[in-house]
Amino acid sequence: MRASAIIKPLLFPLLFTAILSAQASTIPPVIDLVLNSDTTAEPTDPVTPPVPTPSDKPGPQNTGPTNESLLVASGSVRVRANWAGGGAGTVEDPFIVENLDIAGSLKIEAPNVIVRNFRVSADGLYLLQTNYDGVENVLIEDGEIKGGRNNTSAPVIVRNGVTLRRLEIHESGGDGVKVQGSNFTMENCWVYDLGAKSGAHADGVQGTITSGRWENHVYRNNFFDMAVNELVDPYKSNATIFLHQHDDAPDSGIDGIVIENNWLIGGNWSLPIGEGMTDIVVRDNKFGRINADENDDKEVRFGHILINSSDKIVSGNTFEHSGGLIPGQ
Repeated sequence: MRASAIIKPLLFPLLFTAILSAQASTIPPVIDLVLNSDTTAEPTDPVTPPVPTPSDKPGPQNTGPTNESLLVASGSVRVRANWAGGGAGTVEDPFIVENLDIAGSLKIEAPNVIVRNFRVSADGLYLLQTNYDGVENVLIEDGEIKGGRNNTSAPVIVRNGVTLRRLEIHESGGDGVKVQGSNFTMENCWVYDLGAKSGAHADGVQGTITSGRWENHVYRNNFFDMAVNELVDPYKSNATIFLHQHDDAPDSGIDGIVIENNWLIGGNWSLPIGEGMTDIVVRDNKFGRINADENDDKEVRFGHILINSSDKIVSGNTFEHSGGLIPGQ
């Protein structure tokens, strides 16, 4: 079995960059950000927060922008091959997008990009998008992505080669993150207040494989604070991380899944992983309780871990409130 392998997240060099400035706006059409040399500040060292340990539960103290005083109001931003905001767009010298408070959407349409110290907020379908052909090697860290309750399907949608780190992701009519491909890492993020639309069954992360096979998914040290369906108005949830085949793709799946040191609180089943997945590691996660007293709020409705695969290692998963082991592992 290959399940003991640890998948390494994407790594990027630390760069000195300029503070970006853009015209303040409400939610305009998507634009290319144009830099004005008269308003560009001197280069500054990026703020690098300490790396959280597995005992540091993500929350307001260690997710989101690292320095809000540097944020500059902006309309929607599109990062393409001609990006002029810093970096060369190569693996060695990625494009840099930083210090922006975006009212609208952020679309990453080029590979080799770092996004950091930022906020994106709007009530749009998808706010932060990297799900374009050829886009990979993207690091998104230290930001807040706030959707809307009426129109947001998911604040974040990604495809291949993306790392999400120390993000605060919240407010959505539907899911938190939609992932559509391989080499995806999510760590030290805080996800909450999802599924506000009528009839929603929100997932913290939803990965639906419609064809072929993906590989290398890592979820580490995140806090999925999900409502139990219909018990915390207006939020409704299905699962914290939901990875599954599409009904029309019985041969599809993901090869290589590591889910460790997370807080997976809420859902119908907190962690359902469907058929077709291989090389699965689920270890040292903390889950909510199932309380038989209907007068008390439940933190999960049906159960904690549901994996339809024999190629798995499941160990060390506990109840957050008591520290006791989850049964059946």
